[in-house]
Amino acid sequence: MQHTLYDAMYHLEKDNWWYKGKRDLFEQLINGKQFSHALDIGCGVGSNIPVLNAHADTVVGIDNAKNAIRYCEQKGYKNVLIGSTTKLPFPDHSFDLIVCSDVLEHVDDQKALSEIQRVLKKDGIFLFSVPAFPHLWSRYDTLSYHLRRYRRKPLRQLLENYMTVQYLGYWNFFSYLPCLIFYNLQKLKKQETQINNLTLVPRCLNVLLYFCISLETKVFQKIRFPFGVSLVGICSKE
Repeated sequence: MQHTLYDAMYHLEKDNWWYKGKRDLFEQLINGKQFSHALDIGCGVGSNIPVLNAHADTVVGIDNAKNAIRYCEQKGYKNVLIGSTTKLPFPDHSFDLIVCSDVLEHVDDQKALSEIQRVLKKDGIFLFSVPAFPHLWSRYDTLSYHLRRYRRKPLRQLLENYMTVQYLGYWNFFSYLPCLIFYNLQKLKKQETQINNLTLVPRCLNVLLYFCISLETKVFQKIRFPFGVSLVGICSKE
């Protein structure tokens, strides 16, 4: 990922509707459970670590970017380290909760899932999100060094090679059409943007967008949306 994108993430993640919505979603999926050891893979600037801290005795973050780790350390998060998703530096069966927010699209996902299965304890929980639909590919995917976007059925088939899929669904349904239109218009422009797409959303819409995504999150596991900007899943190791 471009270093400037981590800078943008750091300045956005506290109050931006999307980052707040993602934290709310993981909080809901954890569903009040408590864990002994949690791992945040691709922890970035530490956006999701507060959620894990509330539900685990020990939380470890890992990312492959030095400036991401630096931002985490500035926030006082000490258990963060540089490492690879496809070669996790932990013993087998180390964690009973693993969160992986928008990471699998950056790497060899088969190797990553194999490693996640290895370090996850028996009956442990794996929560994740990935970008959905190849036709939503945008300049931000390129700048972020994404290798792919996903569809639900092939992703489920991939996951089932490693873990039991408890739930897999599209999220951020209400943003799908605006993103589809915007990304296609963006492709007509020759100038490359070097910024996070979220910085292009007017700040005056932040409260409204957070309200919309909060409503969607509340019914995420009750209503199976036919499409969305992201795919979010819950898996377990049995």
